Amino acid sequence: MIGRLDADGRRFLATTADGDEETLALLGDGEPVGRRVHARSFEFGDRVTAGDAGTGG
Repeated sequence: MIGRLDADGRRFLATTADGDEETLALLGDGEPVGRRVHARSFEFGDRVTAGDAGTGG
């Protein structure tokens, strides 16, 4: 997913965690444009999720 940071508008690239069916459904069947998601940076890369559970690790 390509996103935009609210704070300064910079773009980022993030992937979903294994088993994140909610985010995959949003991207495959839903309307992701304009939807607020949660993203977090890790040593191994950025993760994104549409759920309220956070991005895990």
